[in-house]
Amino acid sequence: ADLNLVMLTTTPSSSTSFIDPKPVSGGSSFSSVTDFSSLTAIGGGADDFFDDVSYKGAFPGDGSGNWLAGLSWLDSNARTPDAVDGVQTCGDITSDTTWANDDPILLTCQVFVKNGATLTIQKGTTIMAYRDDGAGSAPALVVEQGSMINAT
Repeated sequence: ADLNLVMLTTTPSSSTSFIDPKPVSGGSSFSSVTDFSSLTAIGGGADDFFDDVSYKGAFPGDGSGNWLAGLSWLDSNARTPDAVDGVQTCGDITSDTTWANDDPILLTCQVFVKNGATLTIQKGTTIMAYRDDGAGSAPALVVEQGSMINAT
């Protein structure tokens, strides 16, 4: 079953080059979230042990809160991304697209601007790439013949 995580192999090993166990924005981690506000503590009264959040699991979907940071072999060996909030981008751009400067663009795999499409990148846009796409390929932006890039 697809866990709707950004990048996680089903068979991790010491040769796994990179993972990102955070949930995909808008994925299943954000549906049917338990409401803890109505819980009652043992002996009565409000139960303030739990915090209400908008996601299921250990990671919020906004790029923050990577609890693996500083606590795991994965982090100490640079196998997880920094906690950066942004727009996760992967795959083909087949129609005119604009990358705005209000959120960083995070390339999680190779992104191809296909023939006939124009990618406009607003002035001040920050573009970052994961060091690996989880399969050993470097994420990159590739502008194919017949397509255009316009940095304004």
